[in-house]
Amino acid sequence: NSDKLKLVPSPKLKTEASAPAEEAKVDQAAIKKAIGQVKAGGTELKSQNFDKAIKILKDALSVLERNAEHLDDVNPLLDCYLNLSTAYLGSGEEEAGEDLINHVVRLDPGRQLDPKEFVPLFLRIFRARRTSIYKQPRGSILVQAAPAGAQITLDGKQVGNAPAVLKELIRGEHYLKVEKAGEPPKYRRVSVPSGSQVEVKFEFAGAGGG
Repeated sequence: NSDKLKLVPSPKLKTEASAPAEEAKVDQAAIKKAIGQVKAGGTELKSQNFDKAIKILKDALSVLERNAEHLDDVNPLLDCYLNLSTAYLGSGEEEAGEDLINHVVRLDPGRQLDPKEFVPLFLRIFRARRTSIYKQPRGSILVQAAPAGAQITLDGKQVGNAPAVLKELIRGEHYLKVEKAGEPPKYRRVSVPSGSQVEVKFEFAGAGGG
């Protein structure tokens, strides 16, 4: 299926871009607080306190998006997008609500929503937007690592070892974590264009070969 991530050996192709990895300090306390805010916003949403839910969820989203590539679990980010989308739609801000669905589909194309958690109208809007996104041209990421063999995590899912081409990606930002035994993980957020490939390179200790 076109919405499934495909992993194949990396071909010798020209790529769109390559950038050095930059490690940033991560505020784990702020992330933990934001995850709590996602739950609190969901509670307000269930009580149909849409304006209050929007305020809480926007605060949480700013922190989670800023640290997205460092999240061990992207589900709180996806839940924040979904809850905020629902709150916007409930308050009559349809365009803002539908735009947030794009982020969910980009990061988790196969995500299925629980009918017990979402009203039928939201489910129809979500499916329609997802179908539209599926029709768009996909991009790919060529992941290189020196030395080879580092484990790749894309958008919170382990997808194999470098070097590899991650194909059928929906246009927009994606989050990479690359790990080599005995070394700190390296992170990158990558902007993937439609119909093009982006190259990213990671270098670990011992890459020079001695």
